[in-house]
Amino acid sequence: MKNINGMDIIIVSGMSGSGKNSVNKIIEDFGYFCIDNMPAELITELLDVYAKNPEKNKKISLTLDIRDEKNINRIVEVINTLKSSEGLTCRVIFLDASDDVIISRYKETRRIHPLVLTGNVSLKEALVAERGYIAPIRNAADFILDTTFLKISQAREIVAQMIGVNYSAGIVINCISFGYKYGIPQEADLVFDARCLPNPFYVPELKEHTGLEACVYDYVLSFDQSRQFVAKLSEFLTYLIPMYIEEGKAHLTIAIGCTGGKHRSVSMARSINDCLNKAGYTSSTIHRDINKG
Repeated sequence: MKNINGMDIIIVSGMSGSGKNSVNKIIEDFGYFCIDNMPAELITELLDVYAKNPEKNKKISLTLDIRDEKNINRIVEVINTLKSSEGLTCRVIFLDASDDVIISRYKETRRIHPLVLTGNVSLKEALVAERGYIAPIRNAADFILDTTFLKISQAREIVAQMIGVNYSAGIVINCISFGYKYGIPQEADLVFDARCLPNPFYVPELKEHTGLEACVYDYVLSFDQSRQFVAKLSEFLTYLIPMYIEEGKAHLTIAIGCTGGKHRSVSMARSINDCLNKAGYTSSTIHRDINKG
């Protein structure tokens, strides 16, 4: 196998209807490039592509299951090869659930089990057959996750522990500055009004500058009410965010507005973003209206 040092490969497998798609989305939120229903014979070729393109994201997740039933033994061979390869990490997460819950999920989604399509059998018979087919993958798994009574928020925390990532990093936060004169961002989950703060617009030497520049940023933060605004809002957000994470929210948009979206809102968005990053969250800024007007 070619040079693939530093690669982190997660293989997600398990029973049909056990929640593999949901877990794949969770892993994707943690920064992995996810490929669903990957044919076993193509995995080596995929790794060759990564070996030739070292700039590619080296964290990938592959879903391998009964849809590739003719290659179950080949899947196990590939897993064993990956686990024994130097320079990469390979972990297997196997999902399971009770037959009754899987049957209920199929009824709710009105999906058709792969073996029902190909084997002319009942769903119950298909589940029995599937358990036999994929037993070798289960035996090769590093982690077995029973999703029978699992909520998505619980799954997120458990999967984070399995793959060794910071659970709080599972939520991506955007701090958007905006101008009320241009409307509130439609994607905003939380909106805060910074128009109560001293306005650099009325300072002639600052009017044509923005909150991205030190002169404006330092001016806004020079006032006690601005520093209190940041302190209290940061405290409020660090109280709220863990509850959003607990509920399984993967993306949070915090909008901070002022009149034109160039001075106060930009300065506040920058400052709040810094506080959230220091608290260990993945946060970034977007300044929607900074170049308007």
